[in-house]
This record gives sequence, C-alpha cells and structure tokens, in this order.
Amino acid sequence: MSLLTVRECEILVALGDCLQNTAIASRCHITERTVKKHVASIFCKLEISSRAEAAVIATCRKRELQATRCPSGH
Repeated sequence: MSLLTVRECEILVALGDCLQNTAIASRCHITERTVKKHVASIFCKLEISSRAEAAVIATCRKRELQATRCPSGH
C-alpha cells in the first residue's frame, strides 16, 4: 500500500465499495478521466488486472487504506 498516493488510496476504497468511475469522480470531486488514470496507476502499482482484484484488496486492507486517506475523506 505504501506505493499508492493518498488519492489512489481513496480511489481504491471506492473500488472496494464497488463504485463505477462516474460515482468515484463525484465522490472525489474529480473528472471521470482522472479516475481512469488513477485506476490504471493502481492496477500497475499493485500488479493487478481487474476491478474485482482491486475490490478484494480494498476489502482486506480497508483499515490500512482508511488510515492513509485525508482527514476529510469519505
């Protein structure tokens, strides 16, 4: 998890909540295109290839991910 930025951790948590890119963009106040870039970066850094894998990681590491998110995180 230390490879991920704070924003990427927020996106990973959202993936764990099974949110689509449009919902993630709304939650994080960013564009859908930016979400796609973050998702691609997360996949690369964690060496995964699907949202399902990301969701499993997010669920298993939720407490750690929440600790790295900004205090104003959701």
